[in-house]
Amino acid sequence: MNRWIHLACVLALSTTFIPQARAEATAESAREYRQANEAEVLAAFAEFLRIPNVADDAENIRRNARYIQQAFAARGVSLDVLSVADAPPIVTGRIDVPGAERTLGIYVHYDGQPVDETRWTQWPWTPTLYSAAMGEGGQPRAFPEPGERVDPEARLYARSAGDDKAPIIALLTALDALAASDTAPTSNIVVASQPPLSESAGRRVGERSAAFSGRAGSPPPPPPTRRCR
Repeated sequence: MNRWIHLACVLALSTTFIPQARAEATAESAREYRQANEAEVLAAFAEFLRIPNVADDAENIRRNARYIQQAFAARGVSLDVLSVADAPPIVTGRIDVPGAERTLGIYVHYDGQPVDETRWTQWPWTPTLYSAAMGEGGQPRAFPEPGERVDPEARLYARSAGDDKAPIIALLTALDALAASDTAPTSNIVVASQPPLSESAGRRVGERSAAFSGRAGSPPPPPPTRRCR
């Protein structure tokens, strides 16, 4: 478990925020941050996973969007929630860095496909920590207390624990690790998170996004963007 958290943090930090020459130092910084805070990261991840995220559950989809918006706001990053009729909200925003010569895009979806609850050992939106993989005889265990280490063999089971809420928590943790080490990003970052859209809903959201990007006070067009997912 902690190896996965560390890998996600290092990936987000080294490929998105920091020039290659500083990647080794950034990786060590991320490792130290993860080791000191991995129980807290896991607890935050579990909190996010407790919000049901089936794509056609409009009320809970909006709860997921608000959670993402508020989690980034707590880290000083302002994201907008864009909504149009009959379409799930898009959470989007950017981190502008003075003097940056590139802009990187990070896209993830926060919904999950419908789930057959009868095929789950526990309620899909009750994150359950196991001592090891269930197929290897793992048993439910308590979550570690703040400051405690997370057993690297532990496995967290919940709907969307891998696809696709994990990258959102990894990015939030990367921002926390940067702040803890007083390291500033060197690239502009564009963040977008949404469930998949129908064709008609996609057109309406596209029109809404175009109007949003052209509003008064919007920043000028960014430098060329490298697409990441």
